[in-house]
Amino acid sequence: LPGHSVLELPAAATGRGVYPLSIPDFPELPASILRKRIAVVDLTVEAALRGDRKLFVEALLADGAVTDEKTASSLADELLEAHKAYLPQFFN
Repeated sequence: LPGHSVLELPAAATGRGVYPLSIPDFPELPASILRKRIAVVDLTVEAALRGDRKLFVEALLADGAVTDEKTASSLADELLEAHKAYLPQFFN
């Protein structure tokens, strides 16, 4: 997985603190699913940092929940408008 990834993994909480539980040989299938998800998050963050609406639409499509570009574009407009106060870089 990318070095900048942060994962929630199992741990044991005791009276002496929290201790990570080892996951030996992390399986390739979940790793590949996580790599795709991380790539989508990275794309979304890049779109936000640039204020790039087109890149945001690409991130929505890459996520897979929306597969039609027209729908993704409409969703992007609605999301950006709803969060306009927090994303001024998209409205300059």
